[in-house]
Amino acid sequence: PLATVVWRIEAFLAARLDGVVAVTEDMALDFASRGSHAISVANFAPLARFPEPGPPEPGRVVYVGALDRSRGLPLMLEAFPKVDVPGATLLLAGPGDPGELPPRVEYIGRVSYDEVPAVLGRASVIWVPLRRTPNNDLGRLTKVLEAMACGRPMVVSNLERTAAMVRAAGCGEV
Repeated sequence: PLATVVWRIEAFLAARLDGVVAVTEDMALDFASRGSHAISVANFAPLARFPEPGPPEPGRVVYVGALDRSRGLPLMLEAFPKVDVPGATLLLAGPGDPGELPPRVEYIGRVSYDEVPAVLGRASVIWVPLRRTPNNDLGRLTKVLEAMACGRPMVVSNLERTAAMVRAAGCGEV
């Protein structure tokens, strides 16, 4: 019910604006179908922020982002102990409380915007296990663009836009 109310308020307000700037083409099309002049401006990761990272830490899997259910935290904590690769470790960085950690999982807390490239640069693989939600499924996820910018392979959830980007670029596994 709340989503319906918000959608109606959004439609009411958008119809009275000169234009709407959306972060994906889908959002812009939705606003346009409701009579608004809409354009999309995509998220991106400026390459200047991502110098050549150097060699990765062997066996290091990295996740950077919010640590909650929609971002795949329970999956990471349940699945990683089953990884049977000698020396493999998981590094979690971001806001949230991961709770008790299984062996070989390290939490370094929130990192600043400027620290993200260095943390991602430590990875042999970047893990993006987000759950399917409307925002995650249709969004152009900054964390995926940052992983691509630092040149590290990814393992990502089968989310519509993310899977298409990763497959098209050949930069990871879905």
